[in-house]
Amino acid sequence: MKSKILPILLLLFAGTVQAQLFYENVQETVDGKTRYVLQVNFEVTPCVPTEPVLHHKLTWGFNQRTATNAAVKYNFAMREMANYRQRMMSTTAQNQKDTLERVLTNPDVFAEKKAERDAFEKELDALTEDSPKSAEQLRNEKSVWYQTAEYSYYCSYPRDKFPMDKAKEFVQSIPSVYRLAEEGSRCDYCDWEQPFRGNENPIAILLPEIQEARDLARALQVKARYEVYEGDYDSAIKTIRVGKILAKHVAESPCLVSALVGIAIDGIMDAVLAELMRQPDAPNLYWTLTAPPHPAITCDKAMEVEMDILLQMLPGLSKAMDTPDEMTDADWTALQDRIYKLIPDFIGAGFGSENQQPDAFFHETALRLINVVTYPKAKQWLIDKGKTPEEVEAMSTAKVIGLWSVERSKTVRDGFIKTVSLPPWQRQSLLKEWEHNMRLTLERAVPLDMLVNLIFPAVQAAFAAETRNIVNTDALRIVEAIRCYAAENDGKLPEKLDDIVSLPIPPCDPFTGKPYDYKIKDGAGVIETNAGYSPLRFVVRVRPLQ
Repeated sequence: MKSKILPILLLLFAGTVQAQLFYENVQETVDGKTRYVLQVNFEVTPCVPTEPVLHHKLTWGFNQRTATNAAVKYNFAMREMANYRQRMMSTTAQNQKDTLERVLTNPDVFAEKKAERDAFEKELDALTEDSPKSAEQLRNEKSVWYQTAEYSYYCSYPRDKFPMDKAKEFVQSIPSVYRLAEEGSRCDYCDWEQPFRGNENPIAILLPEIQEARDLARALQVKARYEVYEGDYDSAIKTIRVGKILAKHVAESPCLVSALVGIAIDGIMDAVLAELMRQPDAPNLYWTLTAPPHPAITCDKAMEVEMDILLQMLPGLSKAMDTPDEMTDADWTALQDRIYKLIPDFIGAGFGSENQQPDAFFHETALRLINVVTYPKAKQWLIDKGKTPEEVEAMSTAKVIGLWSVERSKTVRDGFIKTVSLPPWQRQSLLKEWEHNMRLTLERAVPLDMLVNLIFPAVQAAFAAETRNIVNTDALRIVEAIRCYAAENDGKLPEKLDDIVSLPIPPCDPFTGKPYDYKIKDGAGVIETNAGYSPLRFVVRVRPLQ
């Protein structure tokens, strides 16, 4: 078994950064220090929301939905996508076979292919930092994966390079996928029936449907971008609606990975919305963005499961936390042995079989650390709590360590859980204090502490992704509010966001709890925030009124 912590972090960074609103990585120097800012550029046309303001919606109405399970429809759609990729793979393999046969039997074809290869090598050699394509991108275009899933790359191109003909062919080749995805989005609920509850090894549960959901989202993204560039905004927003509901449904799975993938998919759809807003004749989507509940996706349900993951994987831990006096020496020893077995699984050094014992060297090293480093501290803690030295000496080492580490892990766990329902800006300051205390409290030499240390960083990162997603939606709303202000004020930008009175502005930056930092710089409206992994900047330029 391999570690699930690293994949979670990879999903965070790959999912939320790839699903960007066309971020540009800007390097700048502030107070003598270099920093990187993720910048999103908008050039928009002044426009007010037109009546009816909810002509375009990102949710289905009650009578447009059915009281059925969306997972059934999505699974059928994902199967159709898999069939499409299989057909493409077969076609690619046959084309390669035909090409090889021609090369082997026709000297002219061989010379032609050699010339293509030489041209490709020259193109690679000529690459610079300013080149529109990277070496990796050029190589990808020659790979079997690119040829069988080329649609995955379409939306990485700006409008002038977007392959309209290929996108049209792709969209027309999978009508059943889009029909089934829309039917899924019209369902009242989504139950993926993943066996998390009561499972003693939840990190071993495979989630193929979650990865397939990302591929389904990419197919929706291609369709929506194609419709935007065709000028069919009604169809594009309908496709985006399906994608955003898919994101919400994916996040309903009680798993942190699912919540993160849901956030990533929602970001993918926001990227298409942003591209629609950049079009010269785009309608103003302020109320389209404002009407749905905010935030669209939260990690609350996934957090609840994540906080209980050790209780699931360590059946004796609940008893140790709730009624430690009822634990026998044998119970403490069994709990300690189970923790030893879990640690290698969490750090990615699994030993294969579930019944296989941990490596003897690892076990012996852990025992030495406990006896030399941890046991004296745990012993003193019990004495400070009122136990006599004689009472402590009579306890087994496993019990002394267990009582000490369980009490401290409860303190750390509760310190985190108390922040979950708070607004992001309040949670942020408390989490910094909590993280400082956790570093002082937990020790690497204590087995249970090791597991807690491995779980919480991913959970903290999930909060950052959730906050980033809120910022993205807020920024799109503010851009549309600026478009409205410009239309009402001869194309001018507002000097400050409070100048916009015809539409309500998001009240605060979720990262700080204060109004968004907005200013006019070089003829553009600039919104800045420190939410997420790097500072974000949204730059809005207004086209002159015609």
